[in-house]
Parts: sequence; C-alpha cells; structure tokens
Amino acid sequence: MSLAASQLGDALDHIGVIVVALLAGAALLAPSTRGRAYAALGALVLTPILLVADIWDDPSLVSLRDHPPVAAGAVAAALVAVSALAWVLYRWPALLPLLAITALPFRIPISAGGETANLLVPLYLVIGAGVLATAIPRLRDEDDDAPFKPGWLEWLLCASVALYAVQTLYSDDFTKGLQNVVFFYVPFALLFGLLREVHWTQKLALQCLCKHNSLVDQVTSLHGSDGPQRTLRPGLLPDISISGIWSNESIFKGISRGRNVDTVFSQNRL
Repeated sequence: MSLAASQLGDALDHIGVIVVALLAGAALLAPSTRGRAYAALGALVLTPILLVADIWDDPSLVSLRDHPPVAAGAVAAALVAVSALAWVLYRWPALLPLLAITALPFRIPISAGGETANLLVPLYLVIGAGVLATAIPRLRDEDDDAPFKPGWLEWLLCASVALYAVQTLYSDDFTKGLQNVVFFYVPFALLFGLLREVHWTQKLALQCLCKHNSLVDQVTSLHGSDGPQRTLRPGLLPDISISGIWSNESIFKGISRGRNVDTVFSQNRL
C-alpha cells in the first residue's frame, strides 16, 4: 500500500512539473487577458504545492509537520505579506520593476531536499504580489485580446522552460530538476511577463538604472577578503546575503563607468 502511494505521489510530481511549466508558458502566450491571468495564477499556486509535496518528508520540515498551527501561521503570514504588497503594486504599478531590482541581489538560506540553498525569497515575494496585482483585476474585467502578442523571444523562452521540465522526468535527480523549475524557471518566466507589460517611460528606466547602480555601490563597498558573499546590513538582516556575482567589484564598476559589458566580463574571466 505504501509503495503504491509512493508511486502515485511520484507520478503526480512528474505531472505537476509539466503542468506548471505549461501554465508559465500560457501566462506569456495565451491570446486573451483572462487566459493569461488564469495561467499565471495557476502557476503561482501550483509552484509552492509542488515544492512542499516533494520535500514534505525532509527533516528540515519536522517542526512544521509536528506543529500544524506553526505551519498555518507561516502560510497565513506569507499570504498577508503577498496580499499587502499586491495591493501596493495594484495602486502603483511602476513600483514593480524597482522592487524587483531591489530584491534581486538578496538571498535567504533555505533547506530543501537535504541541501541548503540561498534562494531569492524577497524576489519571489515581489513576483507573487505582481501576479496577484495583475491577474485578479483582469478576472473582474471583461475578457479581451491580450496585449503584447508573443514574438520569437516569448516562444523561445516558453519552449526552454517546457523542454527543461520534460527533461526532469528522466533525470537522475528529479528533485533537483523540480527545484530548478519551481525556484527559477517558472518564477523568472512570470517575472518576464510582468515586466513586459509595465508601462515603461524614460523616467522609470532611469530610476531602475539608478537603483541598480546604488545597489552595486552598496555591495562593492561591503566586498572584502572574506569571500564572495557578504551579509548586507548585518545588524538588521543577519540571514540575508548577496549573491556572489554582485560582489565582483571590478565587473560592476566597469559597467557603471560605461565600458562594454562583454569586455568587462571577459577581462574578469567569467
């Protein structure tokens, strides 16, 4: 009985990976606004379900398994945070790219599948809020042709996500493949769709560039000899670190001074 249940669970995980990849693609390619909204919301809901189902037996979740009120409280807190940020983004949509850039370098160590990884949790919060702020109003409005008809870039992106999802089915490490799908491929596909529909102006683009350069200056000022990752504001955010590439002072100083990106990276042998 337990073997049959395990096989059923594995089959559902495999199906879920394919479904969530297709939903992410539909969020970019669907011809109607409601179609994209339903697909984006479906991907947003299914992604954490797949992850939790895959790592439910992991020892790192023992406190949540043994204490359901704690798990319920964590879920409620996450929903409140995402909903509050979604309301902010609904009122001020231009904040989305600024918040995404601000959150991008921050990573929080999370244990999943027996390993500890530094994940883009703040960015996931922004993406989830952006999906809610965009999709829910569209479900209330009349259906219409979706803006930004997909071009070759959208089709190529969706094909890449779908192909990777298919490859996880016969991978030697399905759990790792699933985590890559739910941590990176699907969230960044959704983020691409959100940023594509932002009303970009010259002012907003310059604000994003200034925000990027400000973060680069903060990270490079913290760069020292103790390794490629540093904690930003250790007194305030003790568990949040910066990804290694943001700590490469010569790269980002070179780019911020207007040098050719390819030249800067080649000189740093990345």
